[in-house]
Amino acid sequence: MAARLPQPGSDDGVWGNILNDFLSVAHNNDGTLQDNIITDANIATGAAITRTKLDASTQASLNKADTALQSSPVTSVNSKTGAVSLTASDLGAIKGTEATSAPSSPAANDLWYDSANDLWKRWDGSTWVVSDSSNTYTAAGQIRVGTGSGQSELLAKGTTTTFLRVGGADPSGLQWGTFTFSDSVGIVGNLMTAK
Repeated sequence: MAARLPQPGSDDGVWGNILNDFLSVAHNNDGTLQDNIITDANIATGAAITRTKLDASTQASLNKADTALQSSPVTSVNSKTGAVSLTASDLGAIKGTEATSAPSSPAANDLWYDSANDLWKRWDGSTWVVSDSSNTYTAAGQIRVGTGSGQSELLAKGTTTTFLRVGGADPSGLQWGTFTFSDSVGIVGNLMTAK
């Protein structure tokens, strides 16, 4: 039988047992509340519960929230307040241009895609420099060569005893080679037959 409160006038002789059964649902014999009897569902919305009554994990989260950005709260962005909306000019954005010739009147750090030479360049304040470190010429005599599909690479400088010839495993299809006897014969033969 479900626990219930005694009904006046109809529970003579047993009302004490009925009341005890009802109270024992939530109380210990000494009148204190049973463990875990108060759940989220039993707490009224807006109830004032002190932090120390909460579990350790919740207290730690609240402590973090209390100190997050409280010492130096953000009050404006780029001198703007409220619902801030920034444009490229607000951020001092770097300007990029694609052209076969260099842009006029560039500002420091502007980018230019030199489509004639397939290179990204950056204005350093006085001259255009190749902006990608992989495109930087690191030695005198390096040659930029095509590798297909609009791509290019730097071909390392050859030695004084080599010449550039077609062939090899490089994606450009070029390689540094040395003169052989057959190369010499071929060159002499071409000179002899030329008008």
